[in-house]
Amino acid sequence: MISLVQIEYILALYEERNFQRAADKCFVTQPTLSVQIKKAEKQLGGKLFDRNINPLEVTPFFNQLLPIFLQLNSDMKLLKQRAEKGMSGVKETIKIGVIPTIAHYLIPDMFGMLTNMLADFALKFEEHRTAELLELLEKRKLDVIILSGPLDAKGFEVQKLFVEEIAIYIKNPKKLEHVMDLKNEQPWLLTQGNCLRAQMINFCELKQQVDSHWDYQGSSIDVLTRMVDRYGGYTLVPSNYPKDNMDKSRLIRLTKSVPARSVIAGYNRRNINYEALVKIFQAVQSFYGTTESKDWDYIDWH
Repeated sequence: MISLVQIEYILALYEERNFQRAADKCFVTQPTLSVQIKKAEKQLGGKLFDRNINPLEVTPFFNQLLPIFLQLNSDMKLLKQRAEKGMSGVKETIKIGVIPTIAHYLIPDMFGMLTNMLADFALKFEEHRTAELLELLEKRKLDVIILSGPLDAKGFEVQKLFVEEIAIYIKNPKKLEHVMDLKNEQPWLLTQGNCLRAQMINFCELKQQVDSHWDYQGSSIDVLTRMVDRYGGYTLVPSNYPKDNMDKSRLIRLTKSVPARSVIAGYNRRNINYEALVKIFQAVQSFYGTTESKDWDYIDWH
């Protein structure tokens, strides 16, 4: 059977799609890496890479084995962490990825609490967009991701954390019943790749407006609310997002079909630190616990 070193080489080539770059990443020569991967293919009974394409592509056989390669590689890293912890007291690391519109409040809110609660672990928070989080979770480079649902879980588990109402931030506040009452107002959107942008486009039915000169495509809700303050229009603001720099009189709630989003966690089915992840989920659920309302209209980021 193939070795863990060979799996490391295989995954390096999978990520780099180039033999020399993969070899450099593994601190070996290119011939050494190539020989070991060919040996692994012979032991497994099938080709893992199509070398006739540049950059090279993985084969269907490889795709069948990829989840196993990733899990074995992840388990080996965790085993190494456990061994180092036993010998030198080095803490195991739990890597938590969060989308920007949630990270802005969740990391400051939860960092101290989680650090104290999980004193045996080193917590590392990273901020990424949804697509990047999913890729990093698939590659076992993150232990858990926190993002906005719903989500089509493929190969990992999903845990619901809390529901978050979303308010309308508008320069000239007025009573609004339904999202269609905003059709004559100009929207301010986050940049491409932010799920709240997609949610706003879908919920507010903006498909004909997203290319207008009003589409600032900022990366910060703070910037968008300031643009509303100065130039008019509206944007969406999650209820937990800090509002210290906002004119709170401009935050309004639709009286019908109130937008809300489901905040969820995704994690791999096999994780040696699963009990620690459960504690994280429970702490977040307790801190942001929300009673659901029949008036809420759950918005989808797909």
